[in-house]
Amino acid sequence: MGRMVWFDFGDTVLEFYRWDAAAGLAAVLQHILGESPDARLQEKALERSRLLNQLFETRSSATGLEYDQRSFLRLLCEPLTGRMADSLPEQLAGIYWDTAFSFRAQPGIHEALDWLDDAGISCGIISNASFPARQLAMELARHGLGDRFDPIISTADYGLRKPEAELFYLAEKLQPAGSTLPPWYFGNSIPLDIRGALAAGWHAGWYNRGGESRQRCPAAARELHSWGDLPRILQDTRQEAR
Repeated sequence: MGRMVWFDFGDTVLEFYRWDAAAGLAAVLQHILGESPDARLQEKALERSRLLNQLFETRSSATGLEYDQRSFLRLLCEPLTGRMADSLPEQLAGIYWDTAFSFRAQPGIHEALDWLDDAGISCGIISNASFPARQLAMELARHGLGDRFDPIISTADYGLRKPEAELFYLAEKLQPAGSTLPPWYFGNSIPLDIRGALAAGWHAGWYNRGGESRQRCPAAARELHSWGDLPRILQDTRQEAR
């Protein structure tokens, strides 16, 4: 086909269905201290986490810059514990992810990826994430998707968030040499995924599993209500290109 297909990560390939910040922070503090944190320290950590999350997200949303969860956790925990965690940030991020977050594969994503693989189409991921690509790859592997995406681009590794054009430019340069047609990008966010891809000259598919109104979605984007729609959309595009 001479085309590569890119996906968003959360709520597109994998569904993010649980965030237990308290459990994640307790596990991180235990790793730093070498013992279980008491209830008062856990409460202070949770409150500080809320304040820092608001600060970081406000700044990131206003500037398009991404922050790194490894730095975030150091800034959160070091004042509370009085201990430097400079040798532990990669471990801390992994501990927090594994304890705080729960994901499951989106219905039909395995079958859609099987179809792409049979068609000889390579796949990658571009994700707005404050965790490194390595963490995303490990989570994908837990759901039988460890060998499906290459490359995986996490904004934590590059400092910019979608819809910044530089991320899509980077992705184009990392595609296989035979990818000569405009790429596809599939995601669930209209302002971040769909508008970003279209602005970069890509095709865009809005993964609208929840059946939201299409009113805000650009006319140039295709719409999917399930991953069973993907083969038809790509086949239609192939016919149009002839």
